[in-house]
Amino acid sequence: MTRKATIVAMPCELKYDNGEVLEGGAQFWRFETLDDLKSYWATTRAHMRFGCVGTGYTSPARFLERHEWVFSPDKEALISAVARWDEFKIAVRWYDAMSDERSVGMQLQQTRESRRNLRIALGNWSPQDEVAYASNFGPGRRTVRKGFWRIANLPCSLTHFDWFSEYARMPDDPELPKETVIALLQRKTFDDWKDHQTLDDVHLMDAAGVDAEVTYWEQERAEGRDPYED
Repeated sequence: MTRKATIVAMPCELKYDNGEVLEGGAQFWRFETLDDLKSYWATTRAHMRFGCVGTGYTSPARFLERHEWVFSPDKEALISAVARWDEFKIAVRWYDAMSDERSVGMQLQQTRESRRNLRIALGNWSPQDEVAYASNFGPGRRTVRKGFWRIANLPCSLTHFDWFSEYARMPDDPELPKETVIALLQRKTFDDWKDHQTLDDVHLMDAAGVDAEVTYWEQERAEGRDPYED
């Protein structure tokens, strides 16, 4: 189903039908109960290797509301569905550090520095984070000198430098076909968001992660704490 993004601000406003099969084999579901989630997952785990759920941490939601899920056989289709990639006309472009696009480099540095200072102030900046930060801005970093592929035209006023954490390393071969770059950056988005919780309004998982999510809510229910349904 084709949806137009010109009159909405958030990807989650482009609603999918419950159970809708999306491009690439991804599928959208809204599970109001833990039992519904468990029943679906028991029958699809073998071929749906990746999942994403809205956390409810951001209001208004950007990508998925709480209890909304997307499952997919691969990372690319999952990210495409969650971000409404085609509808928002998300694009990739080559950033050449020696071109007149120097403002992009300044934006990168300012965003990274602000994020570093905030996390230091909050006490959650690790030595590993500092190493990743330094490697992004070290004088010998090849991609800073030559350039790299980045994502453009993102929704929610996000920039490429909001989208990825300090740990992400961009493709730096300008000869790559754009189709290849799109797939690489979609996979990198999944890995970065999953491993570093870069954007806190969605939680990305592999199949083992979905298993763990189900187990967590089972334990919460068994111990009389906040249930999945709340």
